[in-house]
Amino acid sequence: MQYEVEQMLKRGWSPELIAGRIKTHRRDLPSISHEAIYRWIYDCRRDLIVGPGRAALQVAVERQFRYTRIAKIKDKSAQSSRTALEKMLFPIPAPMRRSITYDNGLENVQHSMLKKSLGVDS
Repeated sequence: MQYEVEQMLKRGWSPELIAGRIKTHRRDLPSISHEAIYRWIYDCRRDLIVGPGRAALQVAVERQFRYTRIAKIKDKSAQSSRTALEKMLFPIPAPMRRSITYDNGLENVQHSMLKKSLGVDS
């Protein structure tokens, strides 16, 4: 089953989609919850992509399978960055959010607030 899940993740499938697909189309495999998949994979790196003007994209990439979440933010401030990460990662159950890796950019100065709100290591 691990191989099947890894292949689906590499194709860009979400853990929710994988769990549903295995349940309905792969009855030869034991069922698995999306929570279990998140627990197995989720350790992410975050980056900020700055475009022309003030707009930016907040990107969170799970390190092992490259599962990616992206949010558009109005500017590259620490508050906008933190808020976007909270919205992207909060739906993931707390035991599955392990850690976030940051660079030294000014958009990351609120990492301790994010650590408190999400309960993740940094």
